[in-house]
Amino acid sequence: MEIKEIKAEYRLQKMQEIIRARAESGLTISAWCERNNFSEGSYYYWLRKIRNNAIEAMNPENEIVQVPITLERTLAKKGEPITIKYKKMELEIPCGTETSDILAVLRAVQSC
Repeated sequence: MEIKEIKAEYRLQKMQEIIRARAESGLTISAWCERNNFSEGSYYYWLRKIRNNAIEAMNPENEIVQVPITLERTLAKKGEPITIKYKKMELEIPCGTETSDILAVLRAVQSC
C-alpha cells in the first residue's frame, strides 16, 4: 500500500468518525455543521464518499446483481413495465424487453 492510499484511508476513517458523531449528536446536519465550524458541502461530499466506498466494498467488481423474481409476481404483473430508480434516474423497461438490452442499459447507467 502506498503512502497516498494510506493517507486516503486515514482521511476516510476520520470522516466516518465525524459522520458518526453527527448522527449520534441528534442534531440536524446544518445545526451540527454550524456548531462545529464544518462546511455542509464538505459534510455531504464525505458522506457520499463513505457511502460509495461502502457500496464498492459490498460489491467490489461493481457487477450487476441478479434479483430473483417469483413466477407468481411476474404473472400477476404481466404486461406492465418495470420501473428501476437509480440515483436521480428512473428507467421504465417495457414488458418483453430482451435481457441483453436491459443489461446493456444497466451497465451504461451504472457508469453515470
